[in-house]
Amino acid sequence: MNELVKLITSKTGLDEKMANQVVELVVGHLKKTLPPPLNTQVDKLLGGQITDVSQIPGLSTGGGGLFSKLFGKK
Repeated sequence: MNELVKLITSKTGLDEKMANQVVELVVGHLKKTLPPPLNTQVDKLLGGQITDVSQIPGLSTGGGGLFSKLFGKK
């Protein structure tokens, strides 16, 4: 998340403390609003521990997985 804080400070001119608050606000919102299993993996995604959505358990790009339900044809 440090990279995100640095990006916010460089693009907006906010100080580091305020940029941290922005990141915490957005991350908290994502955790509340994203469907499982994405909401439980937000910290790992932002921390770089997950680099590909296929690494998220329960998030299949094949038929029947969350990815297909969210982005598949209806």
